[in-house]
Amino acid sequence: SAARRIVLNLADIFRYFLQSDKTFVPLAQEMQIVRAYLEIEQSRLGKRLQVEVEVQDEALAVLIPVLSVQPLVENAIKHGVALQVGSGFVRVRAACRDGELRISVENSGADGAARTEGSGVGLQNVRRRLEICYGASSQLRLSLNRQNTVAELSIPLTASVHQ
Repeated sequence: SAARRIVLNLADIFRYFLQSDKTFVPLAQEMQIVRAYLEIEQSRLGKRLQVEVEVQDEALAVLIPVLSVQPLVENAIKHGVALQVGSGFVRVRAACRDGELRISVENSGADGAARTEGSGVGLQNVRRRLEICYGASSQLRLSLNRQNTVAELSIPLTASVHQ
């Protein structure tokens, strides 16, 4: 049943949030949680939320700091889609390019007031984690326009391979 799926997804998410012993996880593992989270939100928002996930196969094995992508997706729904009157979308893309793992989370509906240059706690936490793990060689950029918001994360592949 749908309720059972939600409970199982929530259990997975809580377990993942509580595994404090890990600093890095393969992107594949983080994406499982992202998908579980998106499934819960889709059952809550119904047809109002369209989801697209495109992850390059070679990106799946790359190690990333735990909870680097999920907070970006949560933000996209909380400050983007959920505030819209009609339906909206969230697109998650990940690919290895030019020696970096690049992850983008895009959502429809950009309320500049709600997301003043990524000052939310979720984004600050992701930024801090990236800084601790990679110094200045990683980036989290946020771009807002009237139609959409895009959070872009880039992580150097060389650093992540040696963890």
